[in-house]
Amino acid sequence: MVGVTDEGFYVYGLIDPAVRRQTKDDLLSVFYVGKGKNERWHDHERDELLELRRELHLVTRGSKAERIRKILDRGEEICAIRLSSGYRDSKDAEFAEALTIALLNTILKKAGLDELTNGTRGNHAGFLPLARHFKFVNSEEFVIPPDAAEPVLLVKGDTRELAAGGHRVLGEGLPEELGRWRSQIKILGYGDPQDEFPRPGWNPDNPWDDGEARERGRRYWPIGRGTVRRWLEAPASAPRYLLLAIPSRVGTAVRYAWEIDEGGEWEYHVTGDGEWYGWGVPLGRRDHDHPLLGKVLVERRNGKEVQVLQNYAGGWRILNI
Repeated sequence: MVGVTDEGFYVYGLIDPAVRRQTKDDLLSVFYVGKGKNERWHDHERDELLELRRELHLVTRGSKAERIRKILDRGEEICAIRLSSGYRDSKDAEFAEALTIALLNTILKKAGLDELTNGTRGNHAGFLPLARHFKFVNSEEFVIPPDAAEPVLLVKGDTRELAAGGHRVLGEGLPEELGRWRSQIKILGYGDPQDEFPRPGWNPDNPWDDGEARERGRRYWPIGRGTVRRWLEAPASAPRYLLLAIPSRVGTAVRYAWEIDEGGEWEYHVTGDGEWYGWGVPLGRRDHDHPLLGKVLVERRNGKEVQVLQNYAGGWRILNI
C-alpha cells in the first residue's frame, strides 16, 4: 500500500487477492473499509495472528476476521489500497469512511459480489470457533539440517475426498513378532461398505477441524512393521510428533502438528484377505506452536533443494529435524 504514512487520516480498503485475480479490479476486491493513520491497515492481520495463538475469541461467519483468516489460510498476505486521504481529524475521516462503505456496497451488489464485511452480522450457524483451525501458512521454507537428531513423522494430506469408516475390530491377525504389544495394538479389518462416509478433501476456504485433520493424519500409513516394533521396544527412539503437510500454492506446507502418544493404541489395518496394509498412529495433544507449522520443508538432494515429500509415493517420511 503506497502513501499510507502521509500525515493526517485516510480511508483504506482491505483487498482479497483471490477476488482481485478474478475481477482484475482493485475496487471490486475490497472486502473491508476502515480509517486510520500511519500503518493502521496492517494491524488487522497482526491482530488475527495474535488471537489465533491465544485462541481466546470466536470469529463471526461473514466477518472481517473470518475473511482475513481465509486469505491467510491460502498462504496469501493481506494488502490494501488508499481510497481517500488528507483528513485533519478522526471525525472527518469517519464521515468519509461511512460514505465509502455505502458507495462500495452499492457497487459490489451491482457486480454480484459479496458486500463489505463492515459490521456484517453472522449468518448460517452463527459463530465459528477460531480454535478449531490451524496456524496460518506462509511461504517460508525450512531446510532440514543434515546433522539434526530429533525424529518427526511427516505425513501428507490431500485435496481429494476419501472414504472413511467401514472398519471392524478383529480378534486375530497380528504377526507373532508384535504379539508382545497386543494390548497396545488394535487390529482393524474392512467392515460393511454401507458404513463408509466421505472424508472431505482439503479446502483452504473451509479447512479441516481438529477431528477431520486427525482422521487424515493418523491412519493407513505403510510404515514397516519392524520400524513400529523398534519404537514400541524403545519409545525414546520413536518420533515425538506427527506433522501433517498439505499441498498449496506455496508448496506442501505443515499445517497441523500433534504429539505421538507413547502409551497410546496403534491401529493395525488388514485387508479382507488378512494382508496388512497400514498403521494408524496414536495421536495425543495438538501442538499449536510447533516451530515447523507454516513451513514448506525442503532438503538437499544431489546438490539441489527439493521438498522433502517429493517422489515419496507412500506419503510419509521419518525426518530428523
